[in-house]
Amino acid sequence: MVKAKIMVVEDEYIVAMYMKTLLEKMEYAVTSVQTSGEAAISAVSGDAPDMILMDIALEGELDGIQSAELIRKKMNVPIIFSTAYTDDDMLRRAKLIEPAGYLLKPLDPRQLSITIEMALHKAEVEERLRQSEKRFRQMVEASPFPISIIDGNERLTYLNRKFMDVFGYTLEDIPTVADWHRHFFPDPDQRAEVTAMWQKDLHASRDRELSPRELEVRCKHGMARSVLFRIVHMDGGRHMVTCEDITHRKQISEELLKTKKLEAVGILAGGIAHDFNNLLSVILGNINLCQIQAEPETKLARWLSEAEKASMRAKNLTQKFTTFASGGKPVKKVTSLVNVVENAVSLAISGSSVVCEYDFSPGLLQVEIDPEQMNQVINHLVLNAIAAMPQGGTLRISAENLTVTDTPSDEPTSVRPGQYVRITIRDEGTGIAPEHLSAIFDPYFSTKKRGSQKGMGFGLPISHSIIRHHGGYIFVSSEPEKGTTAEIYLPAVVREDRPPAPAPDQPAGEASRRILVMDDEEMIRDLVSQMLEHIGYAVVAAAHGEEAIERYETARTNGAPFDVVILDLTVPGGMGGRETLQNLLKIDPDVQAIVSSGYSTDAIISHYDQWGFVERIAKPYQLKELDVLLRKVLRK
Repeated sequence: MVKAKIMVVEDEYIVAMYMKTLLEKMEYAVTSVQTSGEAAISAVSGDAPDMILMDIALEGELDGIQSAELIRKKMNVPIIFSTAYTDDDMLRRAKLIEPAGYLLKPLDPRQLSITIEMALHKAEVEERLRQSEKRFRQMVEASPFPISIIDGNERLTYLNRKFMDVFGYTLEDIPTVADWHRHFFPDPDQRAEVTAMWQKDLHASRDRELSPRELEVRCKHGMARSVLFRIVHMDGGRHMVTCEDITHRKQISEELLKTKKLEAVGILAGGIAHDFNNLLSVILGNINLCQIQAEPETKLARWLSEAEKASMRAKNLTQKFTTFASGGKPVKKVTSLVNVVENAVSLAISGSSVVCEYDFSPGLLQVEIDPEQMNQVINHLVLNAIAAMPQGGTLRISAENLTVTDTPSDEPTSVRPGQYVRITIRDEGTGIAPEHLSAIFDPYFSTKKRGSQKGMGFGLPISHSIIRHHGGYIFVSSEPEKGTTAEIYLPAVVREDRPPAPAPDQPAGEASRRILVMDDEEMIRDLVSQMLEHIGYAVVAAAHGEEAIERYETARTNGAPFDVVILDLTVPGGMGGRETLQNLLKIDPDVQAIVSSGYSTDAIISHYDQWGFVERIAKPYQLKELDVLLRKVLRK
């Protein structure tokens, strides 16, 4: 059985034959005997030996060391040098080739056998190691994580493809750990802190598995990413560093936290708005009744008018609060954005030194929105832009149709596929600092001074909530001293609502028109009753649903049914408007019911007709508003 194939390179014929005879007796196969380095280089590929016995002193232009160097470039084959004499220079040159062994002439058969066996064993081990490293490299290349390998001198020896794809750097960019840190952490203070942690972790990784460290790094293209770093100790003083990009995960977490904050504020704001609207209903209603009695153009009339204006401002404030509540759903209708945007912008920039340029694409699709809420959004964004341009400037507002067909998987805030109308508001102002940009929709964050004059910075959180309730998206990007851009995506619709028929003038209600009012607040029951009686209706009041049902049924039995029922939606501890109407419909399928609410925990106000109501009215409301609504319902 042949142990291995060996090529002999020896220029002395007798020595070459002797070596060939010894090798064959030891059961090695001699592939060929070459007398020069040039001949050996030519024959090595065809012979494909497992090992080469190479004389250092050869005839020809190349000696054995030079020949061995060229052969090793062609194929990885172990080489044993043999020579009759040595000197320091020869040994130094031979070491550079990293020979598998070194034999002195005359050859000792026992020494020859041992040297060959050890060289073959070493070559086999090295080949297994190469194959293992090849498999390891393939595994690392296929890894979904960026990976780097660092030698004992803190030089980077390997970066996998994922590392270069995520961070953009190559080995030429970051040949050492110091270069790596310089690029990843441009801030000197952060870099010094990271370097200290790095040295500590390198030392500790020899003894135990380390917990990952989360750091924010700067990529080659300028993007910041959040990364978990793990250091693994390897043999030979090397270390493998795996990098898990958690930017996407953190963004999702921050979005969830932001949503939870908005929900928490919504619960609080909704409760406040409900109680405040009830009180405001009483205040505004009594002001309206007083205005009827006051002589025109008197001080009293002027005072009442100012009180009415203040009450309406308070009403607008509560609408902002209800926007946060889960029940503060928009009262939508299909409309064009052009008028809504232009009206909101013209009001906001009035009196400022800012000039607005519009660019609305032709054929702009309609959207289903709450015009009042969308007016708030545009107003907030424009006021912020004006504040960012105290010396004046140009505000550019555009709107266009946009179809989103694909959503990047690594963007948690990206827009879902669909058809949208995109509004872009771009200013030339001071911009937003990077450390503040991620917190602008946080209801607990504001860069404004606290106090009644500066406000609480509530506009952007309100805008975020409104757009979210419309099924849309809002994004803000900014560069300091270069301006800010806000983009709003609203789902587009192609259908059109029928325009409401104009309400012809009709006489006020007559005593024959009977109204049933149900509200749990005694002050509101009394006030609404007085308002209705003043405009000519007969009124009966109920405190809760059970009482309203009883009075409605009694009135029908007595032949004096109610023409309209006004039902408060929310009755704490009792039957509210929705349940009351369900029971009334069983008694009278033609009941004409109006739903009234200052705040709702569901979408009944938005889609009142889906629940059997014929109309809606939001608290607080004015006398003339109630009058117009009743005329409309009675015409039906």
